Amino acid sequence: MEWLRVVAMEMGARAMVRPGLGLYGYCLLIEGGLGPLVQDELQPVMAWKARVIGLREVEAGAQVGYSGTFTAKRRMRLALLPVGYADGLRRELSASEEGAGGWVMFGKKRAAVVGRISMNLTVVDVTGLDGVELGSVATVLGDGITAEDHARIAGTIPYEIVCGVRADIVLAAGTN
Repeated sequence: MEWLRVVAMEMGARAMVRPGLGLYGYCLLIEGGLGPLVQDELQPVMAWKARVIGLREVEAGAQVGYSGTFTAKRRMRLALLPVGYADGLRRELSASEEGAGGWVMFGKKRAAVVGRISMNLTVVDVTGLDGVELGSVATVLGDGITAEDHARIAGTIPYEIVCGVRADIVLAAGTN
């Protein structure tokens, strides 16, 4: 980036800033090596929430998600959320037999994604989480689950996560 500063000085220009991801409260540590200098000053501002639209108890051996990618190893209580990849929730956050995926938050408690995230639905494990009922609010992105968390699991960058969330989802979330 030094070359850019030199060219700007030769032309009498001043340094410019591209706030981009910083407007969401994140920064990429690779950009100009300045990440650590500004990271502590930024706070994520985007929240994405969804209400539970279904609850079900399943027995050990029950398969969850398209193609039964997840098999319950124990009795579980599962919650259905009306969000999926059509809304911007990355399929890489799905959980399978091979590994854990993402999670949502109910208050300060994590609820792991169970099975494959579909176009407009996601199943999460609420076993042992008191107070989760129909209409309970889950945080999909916000306190306890950041765009950096989503990006790490999806193998991408936070900018791709925040830009991928449907605008009407974010606006609706802000009204809760």
